[in-house]
Parts: sequence; C-alpha cells; structure tokens
Amino acid sequence: MGTKIFVFRLKSIIKYGAAIVIAAVAVVILAMLLGGKGSPTYAPGTYSAQIVLHSNPVSIQVEVDRHSILNVEMLNMGETEAVFYPVFEQSFEDIADQVITLQSTDEVRLTEDNAVTGGIIIQAINAALDMAKE
Repeated sequence: MGTKIFVFRLKSIIKYGAAIVIAAVAVVILAMLLGGKGSPTYAPGTYSAQIVLHSNPVSIQVEVDRHSILNVEMLNMGETEAVFYPVFEQSFEDIADQVITLQSTDEVRLTEDNAVTGGIIIQAINAALDMAKE
C-alpha cells in the first residue's frame, strides 16, 4: 500500500509543479508584452518643442504612433536664422534621419562640426518625445 500512495503523490506533485511553471512562464511573457523595456509606448500624435535661434523660436515637431517615431520636422526656420546658423539645417536633417532609423536619440552620432548644434537639437527632440510618452 505504501508504494501506491507514494506514486499517487509524486504524480500530483509533478502535475502541480508543471502547472506552476507554465503559469510563471505565462506571467513573464505577458509582462514582456505589456510593459517590458522594449520599445517605448507613446500617445499617438504630433508633439513639439522650441529652440530659440537669433530671437526667433524654431519649432521641432515629432510625430509618433503607439510604438514608433514616424517623423521629425523643423518649422519656422527663417532666412535670417539660416544665414546666422548655416550648419543648423543640415545637422537637423542628419539627426532627424538617424532618430527615425534608430527610433531613439540615445545612439545618434554627432560629428565634430555639429556637436553643440546637434546637442541642442537632440534636447528638443527628447523634450517632444517626453511629452509623447505615456
């Protein structure tokens, strides 16, 4: 009789252990899908931050959907600012392309020519993305 009880209990232990392991795996997968450290979650829309160049505010707009950066655009760049800051527009285009490709500002590469300007642009893009994050 002792052997039968032992086999019966061992089967129960294995069954409950397997159920616990499956439940734990399901919880981990669910946590990764809903709130893991993967891509950030944004409130879809267009968000903007401003940079002041030569006393004129230039707007940096970032368009996002739920999990990605769709577009980064500069508005209100006047002719005067283009003359006073000749590398600004080219730096912006380069950085905007990198942000869309990388889906982040973390690994954007700045050249020696645009290190200061690029830092200002990245700060504005980050400010817009911070507003978009849920």
